[in-house]
Amino acid sequence: MKDIISIKEKRIMIDGHLQFNIKGLSSYQEVTLQAEAQDDIGRTWKSFGIFIADENGNIELDKSSPIKGSYMNCSPEGLLWSMTPENNNELPLFLKTTLKPFKITLRLISEEVVLDEKIIQMDFLDPNTEMVTIENEIIGKYFRPSNKTNLPAILVLGGSSGGFIWSEQVASVLSSRGYAALALNYFDYQSTYGVPNQLIEIPLEYSLKALDWLRNRPEVNTNKIGIIGISKGAELSLLIASISSYSLAGVIAYSPSSHIFEGIAMGEHPKKSSWSFNGEPMNFIRYPEDTSFNMNMDSATLLEIHARALRQASPQQKEESRIKVEKINCPILMISGEKDHTWPSKEMCDSIKRTLDMKSYSYKHEHLNFSEMGHAFFVPNIPPIVDSCKVMPADVSRANRVAWDKSVEFLDINLKTN
Repeated sequence: MKDIISIKEKRIMIDGHLQFNIKGLSSYQEVTLQAEAQDDIGRTWKSFGIFIADENGNIELDKSSPIKGSYMNCSPEGLLWSMTPENNNELPLFLKTTLKPFKITLRLISEEVVLDEKIIQMDFLDPNTEMVTIENEIIGKYFRPSNKTNLPAILVLGGSSGGFIWSEQVASVLSSRGYAALALNYFDYQSTYGVPNQLIEIPLEYSLKALDWLRNRPEVNTNKIGIIGISKGAELSLLIASISSYSLAGVIAYSPSSHIFEGIAMGEHPKKSSWSFNGEPMNFIRYPEDTSFNMNMDSATLLEIHARALRQASPQQKEESRIKVEKINCPILMISGEKDHTWPSKEMCDSIKRTLDMKSYSYKHEHLNFSEMGHAFFVPNIPPIVDSCKVMPADVSRANRVAWDKSVEFLDINLKTN
């Protein structure tokens, strides 16, 4: 088999840039380039593009658009974001819940003959990263660059999916960027680690213990600790930063809320807060009386629940349940999608920014909003989570890339510089 698919690096981190081209074809030869991968439950995902080589028999994928295919723009990454399940009857959600590498098989075909085949591996875990599982006062997974000291550190908080979903993957990739990162499991529907199986009155002291755990690590620079979270984890991130007696170096909130909402439980729903502090439930905005949660709820229903809750709350209830972001003492980056169908994160970020501006907040605070993005941000290059019929995979992919790069830039500025 001829060496026609030319790959710059066959193994890169998941947040790297995929770079490869086609060479050695006949002038103006028509070929099909296929990509194939498996998610964490073994389902096969595929994409393709049909291309015409130039007069020299080459195809530069960052300059050439397919004449037909699962995507139609000039980008090698189009083969990633346009992947769909091989079985059309399966849920079109690429399940990534572990640190297993994302392996892509590239196959070049002409007239039903395979001309070349290559495999690219995109890693979540850098070979120089150490991982430690913590199962004592807190449940977490800790990632750090090997044999490094004076490390900036990040507490990573996932959303209402629970467990280590999102937090583990984000923490491991951040460790490859030179950070000590702790993914914290603060609740888990499966009760796998003995943590609460409902997002009901989770003690804030638990997250504060996680920050203490990071501060007590000998390799961590205690002056350079930040928090990053998504969805309910972003709500928690802002809340922890607002009550912590320690100085933080930065907070990143993906799709956050501006208020504490009622807790989440499957089935019969107790009217209780999501969080508690000093043994007392925190004030919260109640969901409508007819609210009932289940694992198969569509995003439009979730958005309506939160929108109704905000509409029905009195001014006093809103103020009492508002996260006192003006008490945070560090830079803040908020990231939202205007087509968020879980809750109105764009409007809530705008509200947070207005509060900070009105209170003359002395630290830099920024709201990065994507007009064509939903709720579920993730690391780049994984087939994107399209959580609303109003967003397109290409737009979600772009938002994931820009948001991730902005987050890394924010962390580098605030946690790595003096």
